[in-house]
Amino acid sequence: MFFNNNLNVKKNAVYSAFEVILTALAVFISYKFIISLHGVAVLGIWSAINAWLFFGRVSNPGLGAALARYVARLDHNTDFIKVRHHVDSAFGFNLIIFFLLSFASYFFISTFIDFIFSDENSILIALQILPFMCLSLFFSGMSGVFNGALKGIHMGFISSHINIFAAVVHLIAILLLVPEYGLLGLAYAQCLQLSIMTIFGWTVFGYITRSAAIQNRVPIYLPFLFRLTSIRSMIMYGVNAQIVNLSVGSVQPISKILISKFFGLEFLGIYELASKLVTKISNIISRVILTALPAFSSITMKGSNKWKEIYFDLRWKVSLYSAIPFILLALCSPLIFLIFFNESDINWEFSKMVTILSLGYYFVAYSALPHILGNVFARQYYHILGSIISNVILMILGVFVGLYGTSTIHLLLVALALLFRSLYIKIMHEKFFLRNNFSA
Repeated sequence: MFFNNNLNVKKNAVYSAFEVILTALAVFISYKFIISLHGVAVLGIWSAINAWLFFGRVSNPGLGAALARYVARLDHNTDFIKVRHHVDSAFGFNLIIFFLLSFASYFFISTFIDFIFSDENSILIALQILPFMCLSLFFSGMSGVFNGALKGIHMGFISSHINIFAAVVHLIAILLLVPEYGLLGLAYAQCLQLSIMTIFGWTVFGYITRSAAIQNRVPIYLPFLFRLTSIRSMIMYGVNAQIVNLSVGSVQPISKILISKFFGLEFLGIYELASKLVTKISNIISRVILTALPAFSSITMKGSNKWKEIYFDLRWKVSLYSAIPFILLALCSPLIFLIFFNESDINWEFSKMVTILSLGYYFVAYSALPHILGNVFARQYYHILGSIISNVILMILGVFVGLYGTSTIHLLLVALALLFRSLYIKIMHEKFFLRNNFSA
């Protein structure tokens, strides 16, 4: 046997959480340097560019996410050729798509840079970092292929090893480059991190599957087994998953774009730090929960209803334990402000941001478990619908609040959009999947 049949759920969860924590550490150290050496408004420039780049990902076919599901459903020993068909096809397809997507993002943002920023200094800094941020977009798409492939063969913890190593390199690069080059150094470090994740992911996947590749007489490291049939089998799920990710994740980019237009780059810089703190906590919880996806897929493929027992056991634990880190973060927010901004007086605006966003993202973390149901059964209608409704509400009311309201009302609107989406998905997914005798 070339693969161990162990699902490695616990190990995947532990390493996934550690990966997010280490990545968050690198991000916050870089933010500390940027704020201390160049001011919080410069951090607002980074935030604004990232917000617009998010919408450059709309053409992402989501094959990295699809691989985790489709590869997990195969017998990795007897169906290795099919495994490679999926992985190699996703590699080739993403190579083309993300090359075009990165170029188009650069062209669009550079063309409308005068609309995004109003002062010459911000425009100059943005144009310096934009090429490297678009290159990072390309590498993020390619690294996602091997991340999904390793999760599909239940080796997500090895993917986390690679990402942890890349995060360490990222952190070292930040310490060396950001004090000297500012945002440009941060862009260099990010590009280096994602390129390492791509190259190492490719190499490690080939190494793990080398025996199977030799046995089946296929190249170990060369992705030559491209099949359009494999793309077609994954593309619908991948696109649906990507629509979900974009619609869910677009709350922050939409809010940041509105803030940059109506409340200024300095306020956006503070918001970037507050939102990053809260979303990292949410991501840790969500990543731990979502490591159960391959296991859920494998169980349902066997026709077992054990997944329902696992779901109910996890649900109450998630609802209870998810609240603790958000409460601690809100309580510690005044201290966090003093650490990052080196000021003698506490800015309660920052604590207010953290508290309001913590409320909204608690429900995002809580809804990660119902999210799994839509992924397992490849039916994400309610996820997409709930996300679209919440985003439309945020955009329409966000413009109105920006013109006539205050920053506090805008923060409450963001939390309300997250709350609505999360509860809608939970209610509808549990009603549809749990009450019906649903099978994959």
